[in-house]
Amino acid sequence: MIIAQNKETQFKIIRASDASAAEIHAVEELQNFLHKITGAYFQIYLEGEPIYLQAADPQNGYESVLLYTECTPKIFVGDIDFGKRNNWEKKQDLGNEGFSLQTKGDNLYLIGGRPRGVIYAVYSFLEKYCGCRWFNDEVSLIPTRVTLEIPFINDTQVPMLEYREPYYAAYPTADWHVRNKCNGDATLLSQEHGGKVKYFPFVHSFNEILDPKEYFSVHPEYFSEINGVRACPEGRTQLCLTNPEVLAIAKAKVREWIHKNPDVSIISISQNDWFNFCTCEKCRAIDESEGSHMGTMLNFVNAIADDIAEEYPNISIDTLAYQYTRTPPKTLRPRKNVIIRLCSIECCFAHPFTECDGSFASENGSSKNSFVNDVLEWAKICDRLYVWDYVVNFNHNILPHPNFGVLQKNIQFLAKNHVKGIFEQGNSFVGKYGEFDLLKRYVLAKLLWNPYCDMDTVVNEYLVGVYGGAAAEVRKYYDMLQNLVKSDTHINIFENPDAPYITDEFLQDADACLARAERAADNEERLGYVKALRLSIQYSQLSRMPVSNPERKKLLDTFAHEIKAAGIETFYCRQPMDKALQILSDGKNIIK
Repeated sequence: MIIAQNKETQFKIIRASDASAAEIHAVEELQNFLHKITGAYFQIYLEGEPIYLQAADPQNGYESVLLYTECTPKIFVGDIDFGKRNNWEKKQDLGNEGFSLQTKGDNLYLIGGRPRGVIYAVYSFLEKYCGCRWFNDEVSLIPTRVTLEIPFINDTQVPMLEYREPYYAAYPTADWHVRNKCNGDATLLSQEHGGKVKYFPFVHSFNEILDPKEYFSVHPEYFSEINGVRACPEGRTQLCLTNPEVLAIAKAKVREWIHKNPDVSIISISQNDWFNFCTCEKCRAIDESEGSHMGTMLNFVNAIADDIAEEYPNISIDTLAYQYTRTPPKTLRPRKNVIIRLCSIECCFAHPFTECDGSFASENGSSKNSFVNDVLEWAKICDRLYVWDYVVNFNHNILPHPNFGVLQKNIQFLAKNHVKGIFEQGNSFVGKYGEFDLLKRYVLAKLLWNPYCDMDTVVNEYLVGVYGGAAAEVRKYYDMLQNLVKSDTHINIFENPDAPYITDEFLQDADACLARAERAADNEERLGYVKALRLSIQYSQLSRMPVSNPERKKLLDTFAHEIKAAGIETFYCRQPMDKALQILSDGKNIIK
């Protein structure tokens, strides 16, 4: 099917008369990108609107207007004609985000569910059949075609995961996320982009329900009893989840949040980001009976979920299965409107979850490979199981972090075992840069939509698109980095520059490789990307180099210059300030 040739097209774009804001935007995006690709102008018509073309009148010798509808090839966007005749308006097969791309006769149909199926259909058509790629917020591939020809298409896609968020704090851009079919809360996605899975609050909400600064002095019984005493060490307490007044306050607070955030999808009722759980007699009795501190938590969350279920059937209550609440309870079960968000924080991230016995010790006494068991057990009892996964080094975002080898297998394992949503926590701290951030974000987006995509092709396309002539050397560095992982290499999310997997030999070889990549870069933008990537190696070298080394000052000056050139205002170093300044001696002007 020839869509356009020599900057001309016979195709008209038809959109539904009741199109949503996202579907109108999808049609405009289709028109815009097809014009960029072919040079042709694709007119947009409403469903049922007559199409008029100009033609010469042989008798009178002047142009007359002819009604020319049936034999005009069309691109239908939304549930029009073919979709309605096939009863697809019910979207029983496509859900909220699934879509179908179909060629029938001379027409092309881009059909999808609401709110995001249609806009995903448009971007997937542009990507898969026209060659478009949106690598990051600055670099895209929009090919040009003298002739845009597509095969006959019968392509239906429904995501395995209902919630997909590769989280990188510095890059919340709406266009990139919707074009790569991500729907996470931390993005700037609006109704024009089909909206998003909207949380409020996002996580760790106990202090937002009852702030100990305001309540602890007058109502200590609302908070954790620790070692027989209602305690609030440095403000780090949890709630007493068996106190009926706490439950009443929480129910009222949830209704307040819903009233103030009418577009919310999920309310988070979740523990603060530390331990200090309540061990009062009532809380302890439930937790001991259920064999897990999730006993009191789930009992509390279920009660709140019951309170809003009838009035707000489209809103769910989310809680964390995190650290001390990770283990499923023996008898309690989550309500239908409860989401359990299981966290993988104790795991080894050098090897896939199912292939590693290197879980790291934690205060909840997690045993080796217990995360896999927790996934399997929660999947048996929870209708909506989400996972909070970690793909970054929390101590030093800028350090080499060889975890690309686990991304696909981990996501496949989770999706296969009934996980419905995944939050991939990438770089939450740095202003603009962390190690391989943008490549990892792109790869994660593709895997979250289709866990079985060809990841190697995804990586190579990104490297060629972003690094150009330097791509081959950057790929060598990528492989060199992943080859740091051996069978006995275990990596957690709190590694430091002296981690044994970052060898001196690797740093020397990687630096030489990226120096070659700099020389191979074929424009200034691509050179900038290579230099930013090389910062990971330079940071590692600086951290290991004695202050007395005469080469250190030169390297530090280069590092400082490249940080500023890349527009990086901060990077995260989870160390005491004196240690951080020792790593970057004389670098006070480049570290915060």
